[in-house]
Amino acid sequence: MERVFRRDAASVVLIAALIALLAIPLALAAGTAVYTDTATRIRADDASKTAVAATILDDPVIGAGHHRQAQVSWPDGDRTRTGLAAVPNFVGRGARIQVWLNPDGSPTDPPAPPDAAVLQGIGTGLGLAAAVWAIVAIGVAYVRHARERHREPWFGARSPGFSSAL
Repeated sequence: MERVFRRDAASVVLIAALIALLAIPLALAAGTAVYTDTATRIRADDASKTAVAATILDDPVIGAGHHRQAQVSWPDGDRTRTGLAAVPNFVGRGARIQVWLNPDGSPTDPPAPPDAAVLQGIGTGLGLAAAVWAIVAIGVAYVRHARERHREPWFGARSPGFSSAL
């Protein structure tokens, strides 16, 4: 019986190792796909943004997401436009700041940093690999626990003092 348990244990470890190794190219492919999609989206989004010099009209307040916001104005051809925009720390009314506008001329978030797509791709790949490896480790631990439990001499036996003759 011990020989069967050893062979089964070796099979479980071999299958687990194969699954863990197959997770690497799967994680690389997923990370690459996320990087490509994110980089394409960021490029398209950033290409439509325009930077303008704006003047802060009133004192900044803490807005959504704990970011400082204020009414700002900027020139747009022969007229002046206003809108609510994020402002940096330590600036106040009358300060000149750079504001990013979307295609319809409303303030928007600044362009994403160049490494944003890379970090999302790496995070996705590492997260997927870690999840697969954790599932494999839990599976191996479960199989080992079940195997050890069946090897115990008392498994399935009644507690001392009890009789099946009752």
